Amino acid sequence: MKLVDLLKDKLMGMYIEVVKNGEVLKSIYNGMENKAFLIETDEELKEGDEVLLRLSFGGWNFTFPCKVSSGASGVYVLVPSGKVKITEKRREKRVPTVLECKLGNSKGTILDLSYHGTRILTLNRVDIGSKMTLEVGEKKLTGTVRWNRREEVDLNSVGLLIDEPPSWWEDLVKYHISSYIRALRRL
Repeated sequence: MKLVDLLKDKLMGMYIEVVKNGEVLKSIYNGMENKAFLIETDEELKEGDEVLLRLSFGGWNFTFPCKVSSGASGVYVLVPSGKVKITEKRREKRVPTVLECKLGNSKGTILDLSYHGTRILTLNRVDIGSKMTLEVGEKKLTGTVRWNRREEVDLNSVGLLIDEPPSWWEDLVKYHISSYIRALRRL
């Protein structure tokens, strides 16, 4: 099956972002028509505008360079105008958890973790590629922001890659993996 065939079906739970001049526009994916993407956004797009369409599903990120072909009533047609960039979301499976933390200067909640990464829910939006300090209790580590996305209300999810995890982080992950396995066995 080709990627285009999957995208025609409006996959459930598909995450989408339209990026114009570095700004992420709140958007809804409405499928495909004649090899072009249909999206809905409250932001005004003009014919000929160049945008990036980012889709994320099934453990993969897809970035399509597109040009706005037409639009009416907040629904726009985006025609792919270059090669799609495909990247895998993560190297390891993550274990769900709920753990208070601090990302940079703002409070957050770790929603899942692995030996080399974590997903954090926070009020602040951070730049992809930026180095951030993560504090869990009294312990700190640094990582690189690999992705971010807007969630409901004013919340943002941030994917943090931990390049060289300290031993305390590895112990924390091992603890949460064993807790998760015990919880699954009780089901």
